[in-house]
Amino acid sequence: INEDADAISITVTNIQLSDIDGSTPKHIRILAAEGAVINDDILLGNTGSLILVSNGTVSISLTPEANRTEDVSLTYAVVDPLISALNSLPAIIKIPITAINDALVIGMLEETLVYTEGDSDVALASRLTLNDVDSPSVYSAKVTIDNFQTGDVLKVAATHPLISSDYAKANGVLTLSGVADVNVYQDMLSAVLFSNTSDNPSTEERKLTISVTDTDQTQGLGVAGETTSMTLSVGVSSTNDAPIVTLTQLSATFDEGGAPLSVVGTDNVVLSDADDSWLSGATLSISSGYLVGEDSLAVATLPDGISALFSNLSGSLTLVGRATLAEYQTALSAITYANSSEAPSTIARTLSLVVVDDKGQSSNAINVELSVNGTVDAPDLDLNGVANGTDNSVIFVKSLYPAGVAIASNAQL
Repeated sequence: INEDADAISITVTNIQLSDIDGSTPKHIRILAAEGAVINDDILLGNTGSLILVSNGTVSISLTPEANRTEDVSLTYAVVDPLISALNSLPAIIKIPITAINDALVIGMLEETLVYTEGDSDVALASRLTLNDVDSPSVYSAKVTIDNFQTGDVLKVAATHPLISSDYAKANGVLTLSGVADVNVYQDMLSAVLFSNTSDNPSTEERKLTISVTDTDQTQGLGVAGETTSMTLSVGVSSTNDAPIVTLTQLSATFDEGGAPLSVVGTDNVVLSDADDSWLSGATLSISSGYLVGEDSLAVATLPDGISALFSNLSGSLTLVGRATLAEYQTALSAITYANSSEAPSTIARTLSLVVVDDKGQSSNAINVELSVNGTVDAPDLDLNGVANGTDNSVIFVKSLYPAGVAIASNAQL
């Protein structure tokens, strides 16, 4: 019979019973059973149930003990045909059991697992246990992400000289290979971590399967045996990523009297966001060197949905309105700087640019260094003087002005 078999009928043939008194015995009793349970309500012992031997054959139903690989021993006696209370001396029948490999058992305490974008990796099976009643070693194991998503990663935060690990990033399968003790595999699987490398991970709950294959001790230490599997789930939570501003030109120069200067510059600004394609606002401010009444920022044409407001007090131009990244790139490229003074200060200005995504997350601040160059203005000479209008004349009468007369007494420079 096979190990762990269900109730099975054992038939013994060619039985020959005899008694010195001349009558042929017809019954036996089972005195004891080692390694099995006798079925059909048969009572054991010296006064146990009578079991009929018919035509030299007897059938007994028994169930072997779980995981037993040693022979089952039945101790029996022949019952006297005339006095049923009399039994012969005991004899033993041994029934061999064929060992069958038992699958190991995976256990794990239930827990809620959640991975949050950007946080630490999540241990999938920190409470896992492995047990195998007939094999002290494991052949291999796999952890599979059944609904694998882009960026999903499995890795083992432990090593062992007998076990190698390999992660197939194309389909989310982590394989542990190498024959090792059950406890070693338990420790390795307990150290398996889940994470996701994407800045915009799918929030679909991940379904994972842990499969462990033991060694078949009936065939030899290095032979793969039974595979046992269990499933678990991991929640995935995403976080809002800040937009990113990139400028290829980080300096600009304005010349006194020149046309308004495009500070950001056409095709100079690139806006990106890993998990959003919309912005709600942007601010370009003269964060250093701003002079009220002299410096100004303006924008002529804006995409639909975006409006602008310049604060003369703070030197900041604010854009507001929900629009795409591309539309804000167009708006920022249209911002210009001007200086209304005929004798502008040449101190360096720093302009700082920040954008805000649709969820209120601000980007990195990026600066543009602005230089202002003054020019030397030509002098303006008015011989008439501002108060005396234009085209004034002077008449010289020698008798009246023997020392001469001033021809431009009201001149102003």
